[in-house]
Amino acid sequence: MSSIIKVNTFQDANGNALFSSDGSGTVTLDSNFSGVLPDNTPAFRMFMSANQTLSANTETKIQMNTTSGNSNTGWDTNSAFDTSNYKFTVPSGEGGKYYFKGSVLLEYADGLNEYGRMMFYVNGAEKANFRQGMNSSGLEFSLTLSAILNLSANDYVELYAIHSHSSSRTIDKNSRYTWFEAYKLIGA
Repeated sequence: MSSIIKVNTFQDANGNALFSSDGSGTVTLDSNFSGVLPDNTPAFRMFMSANQTLSANTETKIQMNTTSGNSNTGWDTNSAFDTSNYKFTVPSGEGGKYYFKGSVLLEYADGLNEYGRMMFYVNGAEKANFRQGMNSSGLEFSLTLSAILNLSANDYVELYAIHSHSSSRTIDKNSRYTWFEAYKLIGA
């Protein structure tokens, strides 16, 4: 035997609406649920507004400073990304595990034993890195790094890169290839 309860609005014992239905299957949660149900925020996806020069053999912070890309749109759900200092700071009460991923495209890499390396820095210290060599000639060299970082409130994360060539290289601002993103993991 089964039972069916039909209601348009579900309320608690004090008459506060918890959720409602429009009669066609669309359920709307009341604002009382705000912050109660888990989601993958804070989250961000940032791009560069201009190409950046990467000096030879120098660890350099990548200047991610906009949510607008030439072919993509980013976001910053909690306004936690500092576009002037190119870093994400964990908001108060939002500590936990975060999934970070970044990608940069170096232009004019001429290969032949050249390498590039990307790093995530947490509070000014390197926490994760990826190194890739290039052994053939070409005009572009792409690096991608991902990591899960366990962070506390006010910890900050920055994206750095370095290359081994004897002269400067350009990081292409094209948002299809150069970006920095993260989101908080639920239940981890």
